[in-house]
Amino acid sequence: MTPPTSEYSQPSYFQPATMPVWIRFSLRPSIVSIGLLGFAVFLWVTSLGSINVRQMDDTGLVSVLPPILLLAFLLQTAGFALAVSRRPPPIPLLFVHLVLLIVTTYGITSIVYDTPRFAIGWKLAGVMDYIMKTGTVDARIDAFFNWPGFFILMAFLTKTAGLDSPQILMMWAPVFFNLLYLGPLWMLFRSATADLRLAVLAIWFFYLANWIGQDYLAPQALNFFFFLVCLAILLTWLRGTAGQEKDVPPEVRNRHFQGTTRRDKLWSRLTNRLSSYEHPAAPSTPAQRVALLCIILLILMAMVSSHQLTPFFTLSAIIALVLFDRCTVRTLPLILGVMLVTWIFYMATPYVQGHIEQIISPVGAVTVNLDENLTQRFRGSPAHVFINYMRAAMSAGVWALALFGVMRRLRNGYRDSTHMLLALTPFPLLLLQAYGGELLLRSYLFAAPFMAFFGAGLFFPSPLAGRGWQSTVALWIVSFVMLVGFLFTRYGNDRMMYFTDQEVAAIEHLYEIAEPGSQLVAATGTLPWRYQGYRTYRYTMVPSLVRTGDLAALGGLMADRQYPVSYLILTRSQQASGELYIGWPPGTWKQFQQALHDSDEFTRIYANDDAEIYGLSADCHELAYGAYACSAHTLDGQ
Repeated sequence: MTPPTSEYSQPSYFQPATMPVWIRFSLRPSIVSIGLLGFAVFLWVTSLGSINVRQMDDTGLVSVLPPILLLAFLLQTAGFALAVSRRPPPIPLLFVHLVLLIVTTYGITSIVYDTPRFAIGWKLAGVMDYIMKTGTVDARIDAFFNWPGFFILMAFLTKTAGLDSPQILMMWAPVFFNLLYLGPLWMLFRSATADLRLAVLAIWFFYLANWIGQDYLAPQALNFFFFLVCLAILLTWLRGTAGQEKDVPPEVRNRHFQGTTRRDKLWSRLTNRLSSYEHPAAPSTPAQRVALLCIILLILMAMVSSHQLTPFFTLSAIIALVLFDRCTVRTLPLILGVMLVTWIFYMATPYVQGHIEQIISPVGAVTVNLDENLTQRFRGSPAHVFINYMRAAMSAGVWALALFGVMRRLRNGYRDSTHMLLALTPFPLLLLQAYGGELLLRSYLFAAPFMAFFGAGLFFPSPLAGRGWQSTVALWIVSFVMLVGFLFTRYGNDRMMYFTDQEVAAIEHLYEIAEPGSQLVAATGTLPWRYQGYRTYRYTMVPSLVRTGDLAALGGLMADRQYPVSYLILTRSQQASGELYIGWPPGTWKQFQQALHDSDEFTRIYANDDAEIYGLSADCHELAYGAYACSAHTLDGQ
C-alpha cells in the first residue's frame, strides 16, 4: 500500500522557506481567535466571584456555575476551533489555548474551593506526613508503604520547600500534572502524523475527555506522566521498522514472522495488515539511543516502585509494540517483567502475604470484575445515578468519535495501527483484576490519549481536509458539548468531594485534643482526615449505624477499653456522601443528629456550622464494651 502523498511529502505549509512552521502563521485570521479567547478569559475571571459552592446539589459544581461562565466556555471553544482550522496552524496561539483550557477547567476548583478535594488525597498526605516525621517507610502499615516511591519524593519536596504539609501542592496538583502531560502528548501525536492540526486537536480532545480525576496529588498522576514519556520516547526515536519500508514487498518486510505452519502464515498476514506507512522515527545516533534507553529504564524503575497498576498498563503497551514490530528494544517487556516480579515478591512481600486471596481471586472472573467496575456504580441518589449515566455517555461518545475517526482516516489511506494497538492494550487487564472497582476507569484513562487522536482524525483525516467552515462549526459544537459534559462528569460528585474550611478546622481541633491511641469514629470516610497521625489513631467509620440510628451499638464501639478515649466526628461532607453515594433516605442525617443531641450517653465537645465532635459522657464511658452490640468497618490497612 502506498502511503498518501499529501502527508508524507509534507506540503509547502509544513515546510516554509524562511522560518519554522511553529512561529509562522497568518496574523489576520488569528485576530478573531485571540479576541474570542481574551474575552472568554475575562468573563471566566469575573464570574468566579459569583460561584457559591455551598449551594451545590447532587449534580456537583455545574449546579452553581453562573450562565456567564458557560458563555465564556462557548467563546473559548469557538476561538480554538477557528484557530486550529487555519492553514498553516498558529501553533503558539494553539498552545496558549491548551494552557488556558487546563487552567479554566482543571484549575477552577483550585480557585473557588477552600481546601483540596478528595478524602483519599488527604489520606495520601498522611502517608507523606508519616515519612517526613519518621524518616522511614513501614511496609507493614498498608499498600501505600509497599510502593513508596511517590510518597518519598513528595515528602522530600515538601520538606525542601519549607512547608509543614503538602496541602498547597494538593490544591494545584491537577493544573500542574495536566501541564506536565502537554509535552509527551505532543511527542506521541507527532510520532503518528505530520499534520500539526491533528496533533493539537488530539491534545485538546484528551483534556476534554479526561474526566476520570486521577490527576490529584497521588501516585497515579505522576505515573501516568511516566507512561506517556516512555511511549513518546519509544515511538519517536526507538520505533520499529513496520510500515516504513515503502518499496519492500510484504513477504520481505515480515520475514521474521514467516514460517511453514498455518499458524505462522496467519500471523504473518495479520502483522502485514497492521503494518502501515506511518510517520518515520526521528533520526538518532547509537549513543543517543543508548541514552534514551537508559532514561526509559530509569522511568520504569521509578514506576515499579511507586504504583501498583501503571507498570502493568505499560507492560501491556510495550508487549504490543514489540510483538507488532513497533519497538526496536525487543527485550524491554522482559526487563519490565523482571522488575515487576522482583518488586512484588521482594519489596512488597508484606502486602502480598496479607492479601494473596484478594490478588488471586479476581483473575479470570470477568463477570465479577465488570460488575464491580460498572454496574455497582449505578447506585445512590437519583442525581448521582444521573451523573454516572452521564459518565457512561461521555465515555461512549469519546469512543464513538474515535471509531468514526478511524473509519475516516482509513478512507484517506491512514491505518494508524500503532495508535490503534495502544488504544486497545489497557482493556485486557480487566480479565485480571477489579482494582477496587476502578480498573475500568483506569483503562479508560490509559486509552484516552489514543482515543482522542482518532477523535481528532474525524475532523482532520488528512492534511488537505477540514478546510471548510462546516468543519470548523462542527468542531466548535463538539468541543463545547464535550466541555459541558466534562464539567458534569468530572465534578458531578463534588458535593461530597468538596470540604470547607470549617470541616478542616474541626479535624484540626480533633487532632489537638485526641491523645495518641485514641479511636476516631466517623459516619463515612468522606472527610479531610488522616493527613496526620496516620498510625497514631484508630480510624473507624460506621455508615450502617447512622442509617439505623443505633446509638447503643455506637456507644459500645466508643466505650472499647483498648482505646484511651473515642471521639465521633460528623461533617457536612459525610452527610453528602451518605445521601449521594450510599443512598441514605432523606432525613436520615438530621434524625441521627437529633438523637445524639437528645441522648445522655454522648456529649458534644465541639461544633461549628459544618462539623460536630462528640465524646461519650463520663458515666457511659465506664460501661464495659460488652454491654453493647457493636458493628463497624475500620479503615486500618486500606
